[in-house]
Amino acid sequence: MEHEVRDRNEWFKEVERAYLNIELKTANRPYEIPVEVDVVEGEDVLYALGLHPRLDTPDWLVIDLDEVSELVELIRPVPVTGATSDGYHTFDELYHRAVLFSVIVAMFRGRSWKSLRHHDGTMYDGMFIVGIDTPAGPATYHYDIEPYWDMFPCEVLDRAPEWDGHTPDDAIERIGTLRDVLQAEVKEEGSEK
Repeated sequence: MEHEVRDRNEWFKEVERAYLNIELKTANRPYEIPVEVDVVEGEDVLYALGLHPRLDTPDWLVIDLDEVSELVELIRPVPVTGATSDGYHTFDELYHRAVLFSVIVAMFRGRSWKSLRHHDGTMYDGMFIVGIDTPAGPATYHYDIEPYWDMFPCEVLDRAPEWDGHTPDDAIERIGTLRDVLQAEVKEEGSEK
């Protein structure tokens, strides 16, 4: 039996539902010292957990239910909060980055854009891309449409420009070159007075 899984949380909910609906019966193993074991009907939980039963009899599988219970707890998804991290940033930190980048985009509206599609028409589900053209090349980030779309006051493009292969580190360096643009504008305004 194969399980087609779209994402980890959906898969876990399916496993948990099957686990919670297990019909248990107690049986003694013949020809051994009498030991009570849990017997479950149905293979869904075991296959979803990747378990291979130790004893296979017609329509019944003998398993250690405590072992299954421990596995279910081990794979239970952790609730996602602002403190959840990808190992580099928490969601709260990413929100702060979005706020800061939106301020930069607002300051450089003529250089900024956002789009619901990449140059080839693709996009990650529920996301958009926002970018700014710097003297060193474009700097872009992907954000969830909600709540970030309205945070970026810039031109909306049908499709984003083609990605030039820049990395997150490149993006920060490129954004830093906008300092020179600001200094030149301030200098120019000062000379006009």
